[in-house]
Amino acid sequence: MKQQPPQRSVLHQFLSVLSRKVPGQAKQPIQPPQRPAPGNREAWRSYWKAQGQPWRTEPEIDGVRQAELAQRRDIVPDMEKGIYPFKGVKLSRADIEWLLATHESGRGPIGWNEEQQREREGLDMRGADLRSTDLTYLPLACLRGGLSEIPWASLENWGPCFESKETQQQYISKKLTLKVRIWREPNLMLHI
Repeated sequence: MKQQPPQRSVLHQFLSVLSRKVPGQAKQPIQPPQRPAPGNREAWRSYWKAQGQPWRTEPEIDGVRQAELAQRRDIVPDMEKGIYPFKGVKLSRADIEWLLATHESGRGPIGWNEEQQREREGLDMRGADLRSTDLTYLPLACLRGGLSEIPWASLENWGPCFESKETQQQYISKKLTLKVRIWREPNLMLHI
């Protein structure tokens, strides 16, 4: 007695029809989205979103700047000598975005919501010039941005370090503004 092949479900038959190749149809490789023109900010936002990096908003920095930042990132910090990779370097948001995207050989920024990632070391921004740099919504978890031994509350006791009370208040105001702008990162403390 000859055995009958099992009946295929309607769904299986439907999927089989959909997956059949049309005669002459060649496999089309999936092309990544084309990189937008440098000045088209909205196109770059869409591009980054399609790349799974919705926190990026700026056009990508050019190859020369990438090479410069990559070289500086390789500098080994030495606290005793005051050596830090980006010490004295003015960094733009586009620079920070690129550094985050390429962090740890392309592994990318630290995902604070994933507990096993919390042990990773973030970007070392100690000494970098981040004045007027918009850091809004950047994934800055575990970023090293200052000497963590100095608590935020101690800023009020820095009176002797400033020429006047007004200068001290401006400094504290900048610190608190920066702290508010990065509120989503519970582990982050920047001292500029």
